[in-house]
Amino acid sequence: MTLSSASFIPKQFEAVDNLKQFVYLFLSLVELLLSYLYHMPVDACTTFSASLSIVFLSLFVVNAVKSEKDES
Repeated sequence: MTLSSASFIPKQFEAVDNLKQFVYLFLSLVELLLSYLYHMPVDACTTFSASLSIVFLSLFVVNAVKSEKDES
């Protein structure tokens, strides 16, 4: 998908896609938290995916705040 075709995507679909990503990242973080609380073994893959989840969740929040400021 090129940038020119991406401009034709309605905002509603972008919001749904962002919401799905947010829910996935949130559930990944909950999984990691539960594994640490109950002292379950956490393999390197889970730790790596949780680290990526934290990074992408931070970017998601920053992007949401930035878009709210731009609309104001």
